[in-house]
Amino acid sequence: MQPIGKFTIAGRTVLGFNTGVDSQTFNRAKFAQYLSKTGFIIYPGGRVEPWKPEGAVEQAGTMIIFGPYFPGERLDLLITDDSRKDRALDALRYWIKARLLISRREHPPYPWAAGALMAHPASAEGPGASAYPAGSLLFPPEELVLRSLYAGGRGLWINQAERWAHPDRSGDAAAAFAAGTMAYRIFCGAFPYPARDIITIRRNIREGNFPLPRLRNPRLNEDTAALIYRALTAPPQHAPCLAAWQTALGEPGSREAASFTRAGPWEKARRGAKRPFTAKAKRFFLQRLTGLALTLLLFAGLRNRARPAPSTK
Repeated sequence: MQPIGKFTIAGRTVLGFNTGVDSQTFNRAKFAQYLSKTGFIIYPGGRVEPWKPEGAVEQAGTMIIFGPYFPGERLDLLITDDSRKDRALDALRYWIKARLLISRREHPPYPWAAGALMAHPASAEGPGASAYPAGSLLFPPEELVLRSLYAGGRGLWINQAERWAHPDRSGDAAAAFAAGTMAYRIFCGAFPYPARDIITIRRNIREGNFPLPRLRNPRLNEDTAALIYRALTAPPQHAPCLAAWQTALGEPGSREAASFTRAGPWEKARRGAKRPFTAKAKRFFLQRLTGLALTLLLFAGLRNRARPAPSTK
């Protein structure tokens, strides 16, 4: 069963969070307190609305905490989809803008990529879909995200939580670091911290031990590579803040992901010399073909003159 996503309860489509426990454990652990937690929906224009759970129900032996359906896709799934890099980059841009808005609130959620859902054209389906324009983001209550990821097991927790965020940072500093790991994944096609165990991942994060961005992607432009490197290695007071990320990446839709990479030497030569080379080539080959044709005609005429006259005997 999925940890976070679309569920059907009593014939109604809802957004559900799998707690991984049965009803008895749920009641004994007092998980019902999660029903009082509040999340945030952030619209592209900057409007913020609360999102609250509505109830809990047992399905297939596990308790699901559910609330109003939000037609979106988990941010971590977008960021890691190499076939949709432009959409992934826009998702990161919207996420940064949303984090800047909710950073002013008392308890902003921890910045796991799996802890955010983004509405976009491909996911605009289900009840109420039209109410959420592309770029709208839902940050569910942190406690629900945390419980669902824990319930998914060790591997899920590592993949969707540990390797995205700094274990020793909070607030804006944690969000700015997470922006660096997301940018690294988009532009480099891999995670900076791919270890399989939590201890190694945390040690590598604290020590800044990861392949340099331009080792992963030699064509990544220098400014972007340097920004990512500083985000993942510098102390919070010297690392890029969320506003710096917003400036560097631009507004959603402003630039394609490919524009952050350098053209290779052969691509530069082909692009820069395409028109003049084509014109020169035409003249060159036309001159050579004309000369060759005249040479062949002259050679044929000389052969005919040198050939002996046919015998009349």
